[in-house]
Amino acid sequence: MTTQTKEDKIKALKKVPLFEDLSQKQLGDIATLAEVTPAAAGTMLAQHGKPGKEFILILFGDVQVMRYGKVLRELTKGDFFGEISLLDGGLRTASLVAKSDVNLLIVKKKGFDELLKNAPGLQTKMIHVLCKYLRDSQLGQF
Repeated sequence: MTTQTKEDKIKALKKVPLFEDLSQKQLGDIATLAEVTPAAAGTMLAQHGKPGKEFILILFGDVQVMRYGKVLRELTKGDFFGEISLLDGGLRTASLVAKSDVNLLIVKKKGFDELLKNAPGLQTKMIHVLCKYLRDSQLGQF
């Protein structure tokens, strides 16, 4: 399954915490940027220590999260990675390898940056989401 309608993409994106509070219009704008891409088992999807250039949502298949050759966990349909890299382009904290054939919904940073510049209210929503991420991560520290 490598084709997805815009509505399918919106439904998938809506389940991601980074995007769950966005309006239908904002989700539609992101869905327009998103590309569905297949990858074969064994494909390196992201490499530890390299700059992140996209957000990836797994539509089908299994992915291993690895660091220094050790499997840390596995991701499957509905899981995602690269949400922070989408915003800051920072270095990947782990490598990700397709364990099986996968279909991925990919939002590239370059297009997302343009959307942030031009879509009213999207920057503010992203700031709120980042604050929530930060608040949630700090709650576990007290």
